Amino acid sequence: MSRAAVDAAAGMRRAFDDVALTLAPGASRDAVIASLDSLLAPYGGLGAVGRERQRSHRILEDEFRQLRVFGITLPLIFLLVAAFLLDVVLARLVATQRSEIAALKAFGYTDREVGAHFLAFAGVAVVLGALGGIAVGAWMGTGYTASYGRLFRFPTLAFRVDVVSTAVAVAASGVSALAGALAAVRGAVRLPPAEALRPESPERYRPLLLERLGLEGALSPATRMVLRTIERKPLRAASSALGVALATGMLAGTMSVFDAAYNMADVLFRVAQREDVTVAFTHARPVAAARELLRVPGVLAVEPFRAVPARVRGGAVVRTVALTGVEPDARLHRVTDQWGAVYRVPPAGAVLTTSLARLLGLTTGDTLRVELLERGRTRAVVVVALVDEMVGANVYMDRAALDRLVGDGALVSGAYLRIDPAAADAVLARLKRLPAVAGASSRRAMIDAWERQMAESIRISGSIIVAFAAVIALGVVYNGARIALSERGRELASLRVLGFSRREVAAMLFGEQGAVVAAALPFGALFGVALAAFIARAFEGEYQRFPTVVVARTHLGAVAVVVAAALLAGLAMRRRLNRMDLVAVLKTRE
Repeated sequence: MSRAAVDAAAGMRRAFDDVALTLAPGASRDAVIASLDSLLAPYGGLGAVGRERQRSHRILEDEFRQLRVFGITLPLIFLLVAAFLLDVVLARLVATQRSEIAALKAFGYTDREVGAHFLAFAGVAVVLGALGGIAVGAWMGTGYTASYGRLFRFPTLAFRVDVVSTAVAVAASGVSALAGALAAVRGAVRLPPAEALRPESPERYRPLLLERLGLEGALSPATRMVLRTIERKPLRAASSALGVALATGMLAGTMSVFDAAYNMADVLFRVAQREDVTVAFTHARPVAAARELLRVPGVLAVEPFRAVPARVRGGAVVRTVALTGVEPDARLHRVTDQWGAVYRVPPAGAVLTTSLARLLGLTTGDTLRVELLERGRTRAVVVVALVDEMVGANVYMDRAALDRLVGDGALVSGAYLRIDPAAADAVLARLKRLPAVAGASSRRAMIDAWERQMAESIRISGSIIVAFAAVIALGVVYNGARIALSERGRELASLRVLGFSRREVAAMLFGEQGAVVAAALPFGALFGVALAAFIARAFEGEYQRFPTVVVARTHLGAVAVVVAAALLAGLAMRRRLNRMDLVAVLKTRE
């Protein structure tokens, strides 16, 4: 409504109950707040609040911080693995082109020219990856922007490709590619022509560790061949296992964030907030006003509460909070910790959330100084307990104890209701028509909105995370098998000539990769737990705690995605193995 219409309806011309201020450059915010409080106190002012402590600002800042965590952690892991894969691929390319490199150097090509040739492979990868990455990034950005626009109801929120951010992303990819290619390029540059023209030195053949322990009878010949290959090149096997572990851990750790969010929702909406409707009165009313709500058809139970705005202090730290008075036998709206344990508020003293107690530097037994904003009086109350609540910086008291603290009788600010589900719409419509009711909110509507938001977040973020993990696992396993095939092609062809079947030869080739994947999965699970704990700590804010939740289903799903990617890589390599020309492989290279 226009301000003139509101003035006429309320019978109060040029009145206001809220004001937003912009400070002049160089002005002292604290001095302005003190002056405002002094100026507006006689007119019922409840105290000015700086931008950093306004709830809307804190919510947005928490969202930005969480996005920064995802925007740094996931690309960093992916770029590390990409650098590793590029190093593996170029190292294999250098190994297979030893004689060509030697010939080029013998004909007068410089080390710089040879190095530039192999670095060009990394450059092509960066260019092609940047083109695809910008397109995927634009798709992700559009999806996220639309999601946040619907969630926060911003008037305008349009996505655009930022040139600076895009340049930074491409530069980071280029640095990662350069770091991954340097080791392989250094090997090509340092390779003397005379040395490169000779075949590589043969491996040192010695018994396996298990064979030296006298356990060779427990292993089949094929198994011993696989283990012997891993033991002779432990660094390569370890690096491949590291790549698979990173893929598994990245998928399990990041998807655990959604498990934590669902755990938070379960605790908040099904353990703590069990009411169907929350009613807020226009101003504090006698307890009988809450009991009157039982007369509304469809209301089954009423639980009154009182909320008193107050300013609490701890040293130099000041926070504006609501002192919430709850019923001693509360059943509809209960105080719980982040794991769902229910706390019964004692008949005297205050219960603080751990986040607020940490900010104020208080603990159990300390005295909390409370300035009642509506009364302009200061009170002292003993902190009798701390509760590790997930959301908010709150102070809870028994409602009767809060009444005594304020000293204006038994009053309530609203009530929690349990209603008949069949009459929900009628109850809400009736409540909103009552003159004493300022608003009525449905818990079911909050749950539905939250579930829609989570479903959209999982659709966007989850698909990208799964794709990243699958690409990493596919690249690691495929390149490992490709290198093994190029290095052991002569051996495998000889086995085929000696009578081994394609299946037996494939089992020997893929047995090494299977062993690497199997060894990497437990470490990937541990990395996933560590990553989930890191993200949970990074997501924590002044008014929000984020639990570390480990769900077996999520880790098993991560393992399944990685194993599926490994099998897909194996199938691709199986086709190459089946098409191998035995005569060409067995020929001696001149």
